[in-house]
Amino acid sequence: GDAQIHHREFLESFDSEYRFDGLDLVKKLQLDPLISAATERVLSMGMVSSSANVSSVQAIGIVPQTEKNVSKIQSSVILGDYLTGQKDTEIMIGYLLAKKLEVTLNDRIVLSMPRLDRGDISQELFRVSGIFRFNAKQMDDYTPVSVEN
Repeated sequence: GDAQIHHREFLESFDSEYRFDGLDLVKKLQLDPLISAATERVLSMGMVSSSANVSSVQAIGIVPQTEKNVSKIQSSVILGDYLTGQKDTEIMIGYLLAKKLEVTLNDRIVLSMPRLDRGDISQELFRVSGIFRFNAKQMDDYTPVSVEN
């Protein structure tokens, strides 16, 4: 089966106040012979903008090397490449979000999200490295995926 582990209050509000450092837990799960794969993720609500448009999103930060063992995101890339983890500026977006933002591969987008440490807004510039299609509106229209920092 599949499982996700969150702070008990997180899914009600998506507030970064309800976070925990699960890295030790993930490492322990990865070593468990009964578990085939485990990875950590960072989830945050935010805004993404291009020169043409803006959209609210739920951004996901991933570890590309371990994420490909637990999700289908790598096999859902229809244009460009899966994240390499070698550049902090790589981002993949769903095909519906790409249409809404009027962007394609190598175009620049700005992701705005609250900072964990201070709560103010952080804006980061990314280049679209891949476009995916899950055939699920939530993923294809509202979810950019980048490398977890």
